[in-house]
Order: sequence, then C-alpha cells, then structure tokens
Amino acid sequence: MVKLYACTFAIVSHVPADKRTFKTKPELAWEIIENAINQGLEFNWVGMDSLYGSNSKLLAKLEEQGLRYVADVRSNQKFYVRDVSGALVYQRVDRLWVERGGEQAEHVHFRNATKGPFTHRCCA
Repeated sequence: MVKLYACTFAIVSHVPADKRTFKTKPELAWEIIENAINQGLEFNWVGMDSLYGSNSKLLAKLEEQGLRYVADVRSNQKFYVRDVSGALVYQRVDRLWVERGGEQAEHVHFRNATKGPFTHRCCA
C-alpha cells in the first residue's frame, strides 16, 4: 500500500495561514521591480521572456512608470499598432515582422558583454 501525503511548501515551512497568498509570476515580477525602485536600485531596463512579455497588465505597469523594457513575445501575440494611413490596427507579431521587420528593424545595443557588445535586431 502506498501512502500519499498532501502537504505544501507553505505548511512544511510553517508560513502562517494568514500570510499565504497566491500570486502569478507576472505579479511577483512587478513586486520585485517595485521593490527595486523603492529601494533606489538603479537600472536602465527590464528584460523578460514571453511569459512576462505576454502579460498586458505587467507591460502596462512598466509603461505607466516610464520604465524601458525588452520583452520576448509569442509569434501569435497581438498588439495595437498604427498602419501607414495612421489607423490603429490589432495585429499579430509574426505578421508585423513580415510586413515591417526589414524596413523598420534596427540593431539595438543592450550592453557590453564579455564577448563584445550584446546587440539584437529589434522592431519597436
């Protein structure tokens, strides 16, 4: 007979019940960024993978604070962008890259790394 034990890290580590709250990874990321700002930590930009780059609430908070960021996004993620006539359209990233990537992409310098400058071709 196999005994199954149901316990969580919070219970094992003796975290009081009133201190246990659920937060998503993007919510935790914002807490970390907000704490860094409040503690006076200086940084030039925030980098994130597509889990965070696809979270509109996190991106909105970064924008509201005027923080620069570089975010990976999924190819099927959609953004509002202006077309050539100035109209606002909701379009997938992969379509945007096909239509605008060649003409509007630029090499962006992020930092100096041990093997030279770290740059990437980006489209804003």
